[in-house]
Amino acid sequence: NFQGEEELFVLGMFCALVAAVIWILIATYFKLPVSSTHSVVGGILAFGFIQKGSAGPNWGAFRRIVMSWFVSPLLGCAISFTLYFFVSRCIYVWKFPISLSKISSHSPAYRANKLLPYLCGLTAFI
Repeated sequence: NFQGEEELFVLGMFCALVAAVIWILIATYFKLPVSSTHSVVGGILAFGFIQKGSAGPNWGAFRRIVMSWFVSPLLGCAISFTLYFFVSRCIYVWKFPISLSKISSHSPAYRANKLLPYLCGLTAFI
């Protein structure tokens, strides 16, 4: 949309960034919850509207951004539920057949100790 108007585009992006920073500083000063992503997206959307009207913003990209705001928490919830379910089953329900320490293999502490290296490896992998 800004072919041949690169300087205007750079100036608009700079202004959107400065506006987002000012808003974040004000909201933080008043101890309000604030999202830097929402602030920058709002600044860029406002720049597109001001410069080119309703044809300025890339509505497809904006739609994907807004969808990610709804999908991300739901996906995070599903992943955390699955991980919590797996870990709680490994620690509190499943029995290890062999005990190699003084702690009973039937105790949750023993099972948590055995599971810890695998969880650390998974965390490092992610």
